[in-house]
Parts: sequence; structure tokens; C-alpha cells
Amino acid sequence: LTRKRHHRPPRTTNGIVDHEFDDHLNTIPKYIPTDHCRLAVSDITYIKCKEGFVYLSLTMDGYSRIITGYSLQRTLSREGPLDALTQSVEFYKKYNYDVNGLIFHSDRGCQYVSKEMTSYEAKLGMITSVTQTGDPLHNAMAERLNGTIKNDWLYDYEAMTFEETKEAIDKVIQLYNNVRPHRSLGMRTPMQTLDPSHQNPLVKNEGFA
Repeated sequence: LTRKRHHRPPRTTNGIVDHEFDDHLNTIPKYIPTDHCRLAVSDITYIKCKEGFVYLSLTMDGYSRIITGYSLQRTLSREGPLDALTQSVEFYKKYNYDVNGLIFHSDRGCQYVSKEMTSYEAKLGMITSVTQTGDPLHNAMAERLNGTIKNDWLYDYEAMTFEETKEAIDKVIQLYNNVRPHRSLGMRTPMQTLDPSHQNPLVKNEGFA
């Protein structure tokens, strides 16, 4: 008999215990946002496609649950989280929200506490918040989003190429933001929370353009 080998999933966080950013405390344990653009949460998750493991960075508004930025990368680098964050800043600007004072919360991964990331946040007046331990519950909102996107929306991605996976994720994010009602949002979609006049294309029985 041969013993089945279990493959350990790749790490998405290179935590640093003693580093110069220890002063960025976890500011959200009891914080509940009361409006858009007050709290954004972010995390990186892995996806196994045909070409191997790739890495998806997601950033979500804590009030409306809108995925405001996302980036799929072949490597576990700061480009993914930074790309997702810059997309989020542009998203907020589009809807006339000022990111000054926005709490940007993530785990303690080296991507999130890099000088490039924290300097960008500081320049815009954002508040950097990182978990103080490796406990996923300290970034629970982002962790739940990871599971929803990977387990509930993506199908057969192990047979997809990197580019095909990117296209699938584009569609999934669009569906998540525009079609999926949330119980926590009073059965509205994230975009309907931002704009009550926003129509759910599924309800209208219309497809996406």
C-alpha cells in the first residue's frame, strides 16, 4: 500500500514578528463602520490553476461589502495588494468619497507592511491597521470573502490557464458586487448599498454587457 501524500497549501503571509511597523496597531476589533470609505479590509489568497499556484489580492469596503479592488499575480509580492489598494482609492474617488481617515486593515504579511504600501497610505491620510497575531479571526471579514470567492463562485479553475483564471475572476467579482444579495445588507447587493437606484441585472433578467 502507498500512503496518500497531502500537499500543504502555499503560505500567503510572510509574517514578521519584530519589524519597524509594529506601531500600526489592530484598530478594528470592536470597530463597526457606519458609512462607506471608513474601513477597508484586504487579504491575499492562493488559487491553484493549470499553471500552478497564483495569488489573488482582494480589498473590500467594510460597510457595503463591495470588492473595491482586486489583482491576480503569479508571485506572492507586494504588487498584488498595492494594485488592489490603488484600484480601491480610484473607486472611492469615482463615488466622491475621501480616503483621508480610511482605516486600511490587513494581516501582518510583509507585503502589507512594506514601505511602498504604508507610505502610499500615509500620503493619502489613510490609517494603517494590521493584526497583532497570525489568528485569521483578526481579519475575519477578509478571510470570509476569500472563502466565498474561491469556494462558492469559482469553478474548475484548476483546469484554467492564468489568463483564463483572470477572466473568470473578473466575472465573479462583477457578479459578487452587482448580483449577490447579502443578508447582512438587508438582502441588497453591495452596489445597491452604495447606490439604492442600482439595478440588479439578475432581477431584471438581463445579462451583463
